[in-house]
Amino acid sequence: MYEIIHLKKGDRFTEVGEYVVLSGILACNVSQHLVKFISQGDMFICDSYFSNGAVVYESKQDTKLGKLIQQDSILYSKRRERQKNEITQLLLDRIDLLVLPTRERIMVFLFQLANQIGTVHEEDCHIPRVLTQVEFSKHVNCSREYLFGIRKILIEENWILKSREWVLLNWNNWEKGMERIAEDSEFK
Repeated sequence: MYEIIHLKKGDRFTEVGEYVVLSGILACNVSQHLVKFISQGDMFICDSYFSNGAVVYESKQDTKLGKLIQQDSILYSKRRERQKNEITQLLLDRIDLLVLPTRERIMVFLFQLANQIGTVHEEDCHIPRVLTQVEFSKHVNCSREYLFGIRKILIEENWILKSREWVLLNWNNWEKGMERIAEDSEFK
């Protein structure tokens, strides 16, 4: 059994321990830079030892967490090491992302979001609204206006649906497109 923790949208969370997301979505930020999203069923560790306070989780919607009771310190250490390696790799991927042209940065970021928190329905992938335009444009390192212009182009080219949320059309094409970007730019 575990202790239940309720977070409201916008709450920041750094309490040391191991958790499972029971509902909602958290953003994992390192030094105020988005690294990944964590959603229902995902486990994570808040650990000041690894990050010295640099890793902060932010609730992007009302969220419920279960705090796991630590029973085996060896398994806990292995999970903590695995998470540390994952975050390190995600930071390296973020650096690789920044060398891509803006359009490709936006598409790669949408693909990452879709894989982390998206829901495939029929052939399309729906991404919940967890980022403002300002947050999105900051992450891909462009202005909101430029993001809007690229969004219009992606709509015209049938990559995304014209809607208030991000809907990636024909998920199979996105997977193929990301393979092509990876091959062309050495982004993996």
